[in-house]
Amino acid sequence: VIVGWGRSIDFEDVNVSGSVIDVSQPTLSNSIRDVGTVVGLLWYSSTMQDVTVTSSTLSGGSDVGGVIGEAKSAVSIDRVSFTGTVMGGSTIGGIVGFADEGVALVDVTAEATVSSTGPTTGGIAGEMEETRATNVRFTGSVKGAKNGIGGIAGILEKTSRVEQASFRGEVIASGGDRVGGI
Repeated sequence: VIVGWGRSIDFEDVNVSGSVIDVSQPTLSNSIRDVGTVVGLLWYSSTMQDVTVTSSTLSGGSDVGGVIGEAKSAVSIDRVSFTGTVMGGSTIGGIVGFADEGVALVDVTAEATVSSTGPTTGGIAGEMEETRATNVRFTGSVKGAKNGIGGIAGILEKTSRVEQASFRGEVIASGGDRVGGI
């Protein structure tokens, strides 16, 4: 992890390769949250652009993302990519675990295996609330054990919008409901 959490900060031209981050066993009871390869929590008018994470393996409790664990409060995420594996208990995504309160995802891609032992699992984001995603692409596998499993987002709500999205791969639900390709 480059930064545990950042408020009103900018990431530009960052490359991470071959990282392994394991913060205990990814179970629902695990209290470790906001886990990402680059930043755990990114918030309050922060920006991230031209960030590439390759060959990364990441596991945590909740709000776990390949690049960002949680993004909120007018965060801009542009031209970000992730390749690797993301595992956790709940709210797990290939790019960001949980995106809320005016987050914009533009030109993001993930080629990954994303899996959870609990609810809310997506190829790009586990959960998006009040979030706009434009030109997002996911290739790989999304595996979830409970409700809210999708190729792009596990849960999409509160005025969120997805435009120009593509998904290629598989969505596997071992339990629960609310499962979709996008």
